[in-house]
Amino acid sequence: MTARTVVRALGIDPGVTGAWALIEIDKARLGHAPHVLAVGDLPVTAVSVSARAARKIDAAALEAALSPLLVKADIVTVERLSAAPRISSTAAFSLGYTAGTIDAVLTKLGCQPVRVSPSVWKRALLVPADKSAARQRASALFGGADHWPCESDHNRAEAALLALYGALTAGTADKRRNVSASAGMPKLAA
Repeated sequence: MTARTVVRALGIDPGVTGAWALIEIDKARLGHAPHVLAVGDLPVTAVSVSARAARKIDAAALEAALSPLLVKADIVTVERLSAAPRISSTAAFSLGYTAGTIDAVLTKLGCQPVRVSPSVWKRALLVPADKSAARQRASALFGGADHWPCESDHNRAEAALLALYGALTAGTADKRRNVSASAGMPKLAA
């Protein structure tokens, strides 16, 4: 029996401005660009907090969006959230709420995602920390910026990169290796 070489992966860049992306890559043809099958923003809803409006992840809408995607995905990769040392308690709570909502929806849908810290997947795919440069790196790896044409679409690009990381490291013991270099992926021009 021949091993399956085409992998479909779902990546989720969490946050109230986060996104998801479903990609497909043929691991037997790693010199070819992966394909973005679908991409979208995480659904949010407005809530009143004291005298101001805030946004939070809409769990029901997230379930409706992810349910048909999970049927198609071989692997799901979610960026691991953590609070920065100088983050406000309000922002930390928002991050925790977002992570908990995404985890609850994925668990309800029977999915056990791979969670990876930003430093690990960005180092592996040679993705700069700068959001604009990360979007450029995604455009280089995916052969264009059709799915993230605006500067504000950087989360869509990062979701696609998370999916690519998940697809390339699926079934490997060492998830920290530089998958971009070993896979013959194009490098971002300096």
